[in-house]
Amino acid sequence: MKFNLNSLSLFSLTCICPLLCNSQDGKALVFEGSKAKLEIQTAGSAITYFSLKKNNINPFTWSLLPDQMPKPNMGTPVFRGHFLCMGRWGAASDAEQKAGIPHNGEINTLNWTVQKPPIVEGETIVAEAECLEIKEQMKVSRKIELQKDGQSFLMTETATNLANLDRVYNFTQHPTIGAPFLSASTVIDCNAGLGFDQRADFSSLEKTAFIFPEGHLVDGYADLRQVNDERGYVTTHIFDDTAKIGWVTATNPEQKLVLGYIFLTKQYPWLNLWHWKKDRAPFAHGLEFGTTGLGQPYKTLIDNCVTFHGRKSYEWIETGQSITKKYICFLVEVPENFLGVGKIILGAKGAQIIERKTDKPRKVEINLIQGLN
Repeated sequence: MKFNLNSLSLFSLTCICPLLCNSQDGKALVFEGSKAKLEIQTAGSAITYFSLKKNNINPFTWSLLPDQMPKPNMGTPVFRGHFLCMGRWGAASDAEQKAGIPHNGEINTLNWTVQKPPIVEGETIVAEAECLEIKEQMKVSRKIELQKDGQSFLMTETATNLANLDRVYNFTQHPTIGAPFLSASTVIDCNAGLGFDQRADFSSLEKTAFIFPEGHLVDGYADLRQVNDERGYVTTHIFDDTAKIGWVTATNPEQKLVLGYIFLTKQYPWLNLWHWKKDRAPFAHGLEFGTTGLGQPYKTLIDNCVTFHGRKSYEWIETGQSITKKYICFLVEVPENFLGVGKIILGAKGAQIIERKTDKPRKVEINLIQGLN
């Protein structure tokens, strides 16, 4: 994320049928397997639909209205579902904004070109697309692979610096869940630990640090696993040095469903949790993982040498260099009254989802797509 919350007005056999179809903003890539369906917009990069066919519950229903968009993004595709922040996470500097650089990067204002529409290849349904950021001089290509007979997909994205200069940049995923999957009963889990409140003084973040799920915020305590807090906030977390795999999940025990993301911490070392409540009900919850923990202009980060336990809030990309990152997203049904996810154990062909429970935790097996490494 990093929006200014105040400015957003606290904001039988199933047929396999991959295709390119019309959507609200033009075209959408549609992947339809025997167990799951996935839809990705070509305008603005957003994943707006992912569900199991047996229940059709879509976690990615959240969307801003056009007049809620940050000023530099007015008239462009709205932020919704799971979108990509490329080049930057949060606001550009004043000078960059005057030059036309939008909030969360130019990638979300543009149309993607489809190189390969969804097509069945072996055990997966595969599509490819790319987008050229003219102002930021970056090219992003993506390959999407949905299991033909499963309930997970692999996203592979490559950013290439087309400028004649080396530069700092950021590469952040912005998945945000909405109702009805997001409800008062939804719980958030992850294997990230140390963190801070985005509203804290960033010159002394380590002094106010806390460990997930204990959120010692600037305006009081919050249980970060719960989504029913009345306040709006963003907390930012890092992973233990020994954790090669990062994960974050949202569980709705009433719907008996878990949405989860799995990624390499060397590619995505930060996790940002954004909470927004509207009309006394949870309205949006971001599960954002990326290369940064502060949505500040780069000059601010560099001038102040901002780090958190040795982690910098940006990456470096050389001229002509390409950097590839991947993540897996999955949906899985869980038993009734499932208390949330305590651990994810990856295997050769799948994963075990272990309940967050000290006494006899239940285990759910999932056939997970491969290719993360």
